[in-house]
Amino acid sequence: MTLHNLCRLLRRERPRVMFAIRGAAAALAALTVAVLLKLECPFWAAMTAIIVVQPTRGLLLEKSYYRLVGTVVGSGAGMLLLLHTRSPVTLTIALSLWVGGCALIGNLVYGLRSYSCLLAGYTCSVIAILGFQNLPNLHDLAFGRIAGTFIGIIVATTVTFLFTPRQSKGEFMARLHRAAGETIAWLALVLRQGRKGGSIRLERDIVMEIAEIESLVDIVGAGSFSFKKRKRHVQSLIVSLLSLLAAGRLAGERFARHGGEQCRGDYWRDQLSLHLEKVAVNLEGSGSTLACADELQTVAIEATAHLPFLGESLDELVTSLRIVLADYEAVTVTPTAEPTSRLVAHRDWQVAWRAAIRATIAILAVGLFWQITGWMQALPMVMTTSIMVSLFSTREHPPSTLVQVFIGASVGTVAGLFCRLIVLQGMGKPGMEVAVVAPFILMGVLLMQYRKTVAAATDATLIFMFVAQPGASFVAESSLQLQGALATVMGIGFAWASFRFLMPINPTIRLLPAGRHRS
Repeated sequence: MTLHNLCRLLRRERPRVMFAIRGAAAALAALTVAVLLKLECPFWAAMTAIIVVQPTRGLLLEKSYYRLVGTVVGSGAGMLLLLHTRSPVTLTIALSLWVGGCALIGNLVYGLRSYSCLLAGYTCSVIAILGFQNLPNLHDLAFGRIAGTFIGIIVATTVTFLFTPRQSKGEFMARLHRAAGETIAWLALVLRQGRKGGSIRLERDIVMEIAEIESLVDIVGAGSFSFKKRKRHVQSLIVSLLSLLAAGRLAGERFARHGGEQCRGDYWRDQLSLHLEKVAVNLEGSGSTLACADELQTVAIEATAHLPFLGESLDELVTSLRIVLADYEAVTVTPTAEPTSRLVAHRDWQVAWRAAIRATIAILAVGLFWQITGWMQALPMVMTTSIMVSLFSTREHPPSTLVQVFIGASVGTVAGLFCRLIVLQGMGKPGMEVAVVAPFILMGVLLMQYRKTVAAATDATLIFMFVAQPGASFVAESSLQLQGALATVMGIGFAWASFRFLMPINPTIRLLPAGRHRS
């Protein structure tokens, strides 16, 4: 590789490298603080820091809040559970019901609230399993988990906040401007020549762009109360754009039924197309949004005379444009007008119940394996299964994701065992342990920035920390560590089997109408 190519590569990868350095620094600082405070399992603080570090300030603050809530609730539930039962059977049943219930709720809500519910579910399992193995230290474990989360959040926020950029709301709104202009330009094309190859491809691209914009609403609004108050108006505009696409498609199909060519008396289509093209150019350029909305209102009146359903869609779009896009940055008060359209969050009760039943049965099955074999190191298997069957239940295709997770966890387990049994063996100074794990954390956080490696790298890094246990005051014997690591990986494999065979879930099943889901 030439020096020029190397410099170009470094410039391109600089944001990812800097993010990895910030994330690794936060994790190592959190680990150091937790060790100095002599917390039980100080590596939890480092794991929390790795998870909460985000590319924008809003997400950093909001994810930290929801992680703290989920951790406190889950830790409290785990501690209360062990205070009221010592029976392995009762413990397994209670855990399966708790994790199943959290999976149910987590699949009915969205965003970070869903994450918090799922976290509360598997944190209860973590505390209960580790506490069952070491009952005298139950309170220390629960306190250590909560305190480690506090430390991880505080340190990650302190280390990265000033270096983390704000999410650009101006860039988001400009993208919304362009999407509205492209939709109007597409409609002009459909009115002029009907739905043909070019317009169909453009329609597909616009739908994908709108879907991506909708997925960014929560990210842009994270940490911003003013934007959250406007969220429903932004979603109203998104619904209006989708409605206009549907109306344009109907208009195109109508023209196709009449031969596709312009008939005498259809000159209005040319005039309407010209007006729409003018609005689209102004909207995508530097034209005034209010002026564009006024002109689009005139077009809506013209369209209503020939295609009422199209005029109605245009009228809804005008209202949304005026509220959301008109001088957005200059407006300091929340619009009081009601949205013209609402984006109703879909709650799939069928999928949610399947997630709950799957989690319950999977934990009961692993617990049964524990009871039959009497293998005490099967407990980490119960814990890992709890994490995977709940956390990945909201994914579109969990079996596919868990394959990557399994690979990453296997790599992390091997690396963790290597560090714990060979490199860290006999090393009594916590500072040296922090220095040893630093390169592994840095590489893991760096690989978490790439779409193809994010799932594997995330679990590889977290499992590595869990197995290596840097800073831990007590470490089990080598044979027990090997068994525990094996059980951890087996738990991931069992979770994969539950998603693949027990109660399958994939994008196709998610799209089935209610009542047609099949196991």
